[in-house]
Amino acid sequence: MHADTLYHRMLDQETAINTARKEGRPIPTFAPLLGKPASGRTDDGMDLSSLDSETQKRWKEQLDKLPEHERPAEIEALKAELRAKNEMASAIQGLWQEQAKEREMRKAEGKETVSDKVRSLFGRS
Repeated sequence: MHADTLYHRMLDQETAINTARKEGRPIPTFAPLLGKPASGRTDDGMDLSSLDSETQKRWKEQLDKLPEHERPAEIEALKAELRAKNEMASAIQGLWQEQAKEREMRKAEGKETVSDKVRSLFGRS
């Protein structure tokens, strides 16, 4: 039922946008169809100026190709992608730290494995 309501609301909005374009009026703005993320955060504090120059350039090129009314949605998609990458990186970093602690414990107990010895030869703790 909810999906059907969202679909019809989207169709109504598309009709209103097309009518405004035909009549030469400004494109109307609508409230978001979906609610805020479950995290409860209203603003993640991310903007284009907080990114490195390469990412900033790539985002700007992507956004410049889009019509004005599609840019906010694309910005949110890019931010979500960046958040996902950051979360994955921190999860992997935590995993590496955990594995390093386990290797240190094995080494302290005298139960060092062959892979532990190989890692120590190549400078990876």
